[in-house]
Amino acid sequence: MSEDKTKILVQSSWAKVLPDVNDKSQVEKVGVLLFKRIFELAPGARELFSFADSKEETPRGMVVHGAKVIQTVDTAVKMLDEPDKLIPVLQRLGKAHVGYGVVEAHYPVVGAALLWALEQALGPAWTAETKTAWTNIYDLIATTMIEASGGSSQPKSKQESPKPRFGGVVLIGIAAIAFGVISSSFR
Repeated sequence: MSEDKTKILVQSSWAKVLPDVNDKSQVEKVGVLLFKRIFELAPGARELFSFADSKEETPRGMVVHGAKVIQTVDTAVKMLDEPDKLIPVLQRLGKAHVGYGVVEAHYPVVGAALLWALEQALGPAWTAETKTAWTNIYDLIATTMIEASGGSSQPKSKQESPKPRFGGVVLIGIAAIAFGVISSSFR
């Protein structure tokens, strides 16, 4: 698939998932969908977040963080036409995520959760071609972030990994799209 076709498919499918980034309800819905899937795939991932001890099924902290991640994905999708601007952002995110205990092995979980969330949000509009386009984009994003992080493969211990403070401005990635900070204690 050509680079142009990949970008067009990602941007057009994202426009269906999130037609209006200012629609708080939709942003939160997609963010929660993403994080619930991450926690299904890797229950230990929840431990790194400020809402880890919450007994609620959908803690407010997860809603807020999920919305921030989805807004970041929105920004990244819009920047696909500007790789000179996008790549440095991804590199900074990759470096920042090391401090949260994110290692290379976490990226595939986030990627799988993202693809699943997109499939759920798009329904019949999710095609094999759309999946390929998103997979290609996620692989590029994850590779850029991993390379910038120095290819960190060893998680920090819980004592060394500070919990992110999501009340402040913490730009968590794309993917991270990363589509999230992922726990160093995957099970």
